Amino acid sequence: MEMAVSAALWGYEYGIEVDAEICARCRMCEKACPFNAIHYNEDAERMEVDIEKCQMCAVCYTTCPSSAIQYIYYNLASLENDLELSDAPVIVAACRGNVPSYDELRRRLGVSEEDFRKYFALLLPCAGRLRAEFIIDAVVMRNKKVILMPCEEDFCRFVRGSEALTKKVRMIQQIFSAFGIPKDAVQLRRDVLKVVFKPYKCLGCAECQAFCPTGAARVVPPGPVAEFDLEKCKGCGICAAVCPAHAVDLKGWEFDRISARIHEIASEGKTKLLVFCCQWCEFSHIDGEELPEGVEVIPMPCSGRVDVLHVIQAIYEGIKGVLIVACPEEECKLDEGSKAAIYFTMERLKEVLSQMNLEKRVRICFSSPKYIGRFNEELRGFLSELEKM
Repeated sequence: MEMAVSAALWGYEYGIEVDAEICARCRMCEKACPFNAIHYNEDAERMEVDIEKCQMCAVCYTTCPSSAIQYIYYNLASLENDLELSDAPVIVAACRGNVPSYDELRRRLGVSEEDFRKYFALLLPCAGRLRAEFIIDAVVMRNKKVILMPCEEDFCRFVRGSEALTKKVRMIQQIFSAFGIPKDAVQLRRDVLKVVFKPYKCLGCAECQAFCPTGAARVVPPGPVAEFDLEKCKGCGICAAVCPAHAVDLKGWEFDRISARIHEIASEGKTKLLVFCCQWCEFSHIDGEELPEGVEVIPMPCSGRVDVLHVIQAIYEGIKGVLIVACPEEECKLDEGSKAAIYFTMERLKEVLSQMNLEKRVRICFSSPKYIGRFNEELRGFLSELEKM
């Protein structure tokens, strides 16, 4: 699916812009933005986006009644174009925060691979970015059923995205009810990924407690093993990456699953650069936009989930370089948690790889989907350096 406007055709420097010509200055976007990134400029008499604060949640885009906010990713036109090509009777849109892959989505729906073909499936950075027009058009004009799978509201990576979707669905259901359309034409199904803890492997080292950004992991005296409060767990997977005994795993991003994917990529013998990419800092390539030759991407729930052993495995199995792509610190969806974990991981990697003179084969960079082309620049730059090694 082509879920984004081509960067060449986009015409703007950033991934979001306000069209002043059609903006009604209603300021609904300003009220809706979770990050105070959009405001009314009294002097210029227009709405403006503070790109440094913007985290590309698209809550403003879905709120704008005049469609004045232009958004490069998952915009109404691109989604409707894709839907036009599909005869699937059911649309299912899930947030990546709780559904890491289409295979996992199929399992959540409880259907076979053959039956899954009957679904028009979308994995979105936030299900709250779907505009009401898309949902209404799908049901009323196209006679489709819509299933929406957002995160729990308290665990939304974009603060208000899940809440915004809930309010939108309630409004739509009220409208449908007035016209005799069944409420279940649009369904909400919530879930949150959680860690799986194996206490028999736990060493009681408290690394999970030290790095957990939500306080879900702790070692309570007399121990000696950790405890996990799953009500607090946000499914970032940082604890799984820092646990030296592999006593913790994350559903959908299990250690063995990631390892198997690395082996599959390496066995093909075509990949020069493997990218472990936080799924919140890059959208286009994670959704299937063509990558530069010799590059493969493994999406991660957080850059802090990257395990040292996975990086070493990639190098050992013949992949020339590994790039870890993280959100800028000020845009991390987990506050300080991933920052601490990724630097911890890089220090461990540096220590191990320097002994083999391989430290230049691994790099970390920071990227955001709001900066058009930055991700590609990082890829090409590192690929060029690898060619010279």
